Amino acid sequence: GTVIPNTTRCELYPLRTFPYSTSQIQGVEHHHCFANVKINEYIVGTGPPELTVSLHRESLVGLDVDDWSNIKDDVEMNYLDDPQLRTAVAYEGRELIIFLKPPSTIAVESWTRGWLFSIWFVQRMGDEIRAVASNIRYARTEEQRHRLNLPLNEFTRQVKQAAEERVTITGGRLGINASLPLLITDANHLREHYLEAGALYNDTDRATVLPPPVPGEDDPDTIPTDEDGAEPAEDGAGDGGWTDDPPAAPEPGNQ
Repeated sequence: GTVIPNTTRCELYPLRTFPYSTSQIQGVEHHHCFANVKINEYIVGTGPPELTVSLHRESLVGLDVDDWSNIKDDVEMNYLDDPQLRTAVAYEGRELIIFLKPPSTIAVESWTRGWLFSIWFVQRMGDEIRAVASNIRYARTEEQRHRLNLPLNEFTRQVKQAAEERVTITGGRLGINASLPLLITDANHLREHYLEAGALYNDTDRATVLPPPVPGEDDPDTIPTDEDGAEPAEDGAGDGGWTDDPPAAPEPGNQ
């Protein structure tokens, strides 16, 4: 899909893990930067034509954020080095392939990128279309570099094959443990995943909220609806790519 320009916005949320999480960390504040993505194709799974995705997040370990409204600008510009601008410059208007998953926190309802190699740039050079990992700079050998820079059709084939193998191994769940939730195979149904995990949308203290609106738009509706909740991967068409390595994307932070 293509990240829609001028849709990047960032906000702070507490880390409240899902019941199935094995993490022992709770209460740490995470700073998320969201953007809207126009979807052109789902390589794995299905979903709506547009999604809001957390493309970058950082943990604010050890930082007192009780007075967040007053320190927000200073923290974002100095402590976090203006992540909204960095995220917008790296992704807005770019054609990407994104591996999606629910976030680590139940505090905000949104898709988020996966781990280190979860974003790939689509690079067009004449009739050739390639998928290039945003972190290809980490490749230390020619073999590694080759695996992170593939023809799009070969990349798609490998992703679909891996997705089928995963379902075979896990029975269609998040992992091999039979108590884990099923993968969300339709991105329309993220909210049901939250509701089954015990998310509360009308609780004033621990409510699950939606990401902030795109600048200039109204606040998002937080009233839940009955929906079902995969880790779809998305791809699509957009503007041209790069003749060399894609620009360096923001580091995924302490995820």
